[in-house]
Amino acid sequence: MSSRGAASSSGGPQLGTSDSSKRISKKPKYSRFTQQELPACKPILTPGWVIATFVAVGIVFIPIGLASLFASQRVVEIVHRYDQECVPPIFSSDQLAYIQSSITNKTCTKNFTVPKRMKGPVYVYYQLDNFYQNHRRYVKSRSDTQLRSKAGELDISNCKPEATTGNNSPIVPCGLIAWSLFNDTYGFSMKNKVLNVSKKNIAWKSDQEHKFGSDVYPKNFQSGGLIGGAKLNASIPLSEQEDLIVWMRTAALPTFRKLYGKIETDLEANDEITVVIQNNYNTYSFGGRKRLVLSTTSWIGGKNDFLGIAYLTVGGFCMFLAIGFILLYVIKPRPLGDPAFLSWNRNPYVKSRSDTQLRSKAGELDISNCKPEATTGNNSPIVPCGLIAWSLFNDTYGFSMKNKVLNVSKKNIAWKSDQEHKFGSDVYPKNFQSGGLIGGAKLNASIPLSEQEDLIVWMRTAALPTFRKLYGKIETDLEANEEITVVIQNNYNTYSFGGRKRLVLSTTSWIGGKNDFLGIAYLTVGGFCMFLAIGFILLYVIKPRPLGDPAFLSWNRNPSGIMN
Repeated sequence: MSSRGAASSSGGPQLGTSDSSKRISKKPKYSRFTQQELPACKPILTPGWVIATFVAVGIVFIPIGLASLFASQRVVEIVHRYDQECVPPIFSSDQLAYIQSSITNKTCTKNFTVPKRMKGPVYVYYQLDNFYQNHRRYVKSRSDTQLRSKAGELDISNCKPEATTGNNSPIVPCGLIAWSLFNDTYGFSMKNKVLNVSKKNIAWKSDQEHKFGSDVYPKNFQSGGLIGGAKLNASIPLSEQEDLIVWMRTAALPTFRKLYGKIETDLEANDEITVVIQNNYNTYSFGGRKRLVLSTTSWIGGKNDFLGIAYLTVGGFCMFLAIGFILLYVIKPRPLGDPAFLSWNRNPYVKSRSDTQLRSKAGELDISNCKPEATTGNNSPIVPCGLIAWSLFNDTYGFSMKNKVLNVSKKNIAWKSDQEHKFGSDVYPKNFQSGGLIGGAKLNASIPLSEQEDLIVWMRTAALPTFRKLYGKIETDLEANEEITVVIQNNYNTYSFGGRKRLVLSTTSWIGGKNDFLGIAYLTVGGFCMFLAIGFILLYVIKPRPLGDPAFLSWNRNPSGIMN
């Protein structure tokens, strides 16, 4: 032990000294990137650049909007809702029984008149309303691995309840999306001639080639007790079953259209088209609606006025802004980068004071923020300086009742903290209101600022344009119906800026002056909370449920699909 101590004292290794000399620094390694010193484009938005940008956007957007709108207007579209009309009158009160019955006649014939010439190909769509293909449980109920390759036939983990048959054989394609495949059919004829509807190339080519395998064939599909929609031909691979491919690309919104086929023949104006509809698909169980749509296309696709209107709106608004800025720049120009237009320089009133000067006589010359009321003509400092003090309210009120004067006390009308800490007892008015332009009341030069309570009250600036400040207190009780005479010296100038003056006499309560808002706010919040509490009590009593029961999660409420 002694030898170690001797070694240390004679210049051996000293750990404390080594640590202090090699302190670990947390300063990051310098780089221009971390210090934000890389070259950057910082354009100066001059009026010319701003106006030119708005004009350019307007010039580009308005023609595009007009072209898009005209193209949309040239699209001819026939839309017909048939789900209600195709139900026989005897089933009008029970449409669900009609669609679920296997013996009712589902055939429905409708006639359409072509409003304008429809140049082929004429696209045939079916439109479904109130059908939520974007429901989480529904969207996930598929197996992309199974659809792509025969090797993934057993990948059915996400497909329940349409994953396997009763004997545990896999369903191909599995899942609720495929199970609910649309199965209404349409047959078209005109002048007793059949109009062929082509199903070729109605699906995306990328879907056919990459998402649906040519070696995958339907297996055990729609073989259970509950049939959801259309059946598939077991001898045709999924890559060629384009109706299925179109349906499997789920829609994002509850109202959507899907391509049924194409009529390659031109349809002339006023031609009568007969449509034989097989009304098989069940939308009645969930309040859905079905429509048949025949439409031509343009260079922007189908009929869609929104794109054109959006371009015209943005372009028109930019042109309006450009014209507005041009007029503003011509009528009322101003120098570029003028600091007088900065928000904190627009209203110098609040900053026009010197708190250092108000607190102590030693700060008498601290008048940098007080202009234009900083010094007299001979450069002597004004105390108190600045626009706030200069504009001190100078109306006076004299009260009397029954020919007796009512004394108004000016004692303790200011905040005590302001008197003690913000206004010095050694600071006296000096050169105040001695210029050519008198702003408001004058001050007694023999009384220190800490005792001039009218000034202290005024110097606490208000946040809103309508405010009250305490003038004084009448210590006498005033009885009901007593007549008070007030002599007002109307000195203060509010007429130059359209201001208004009011004299207010008020009592107080434990919450201060008259203010109904606080009580109304508490009553509103308290009443709403009581309403919610009663509602939750009734819900818990009438319909209780176990805490944390997963059956009430949204994706577990309807595990059997959307059809009945």
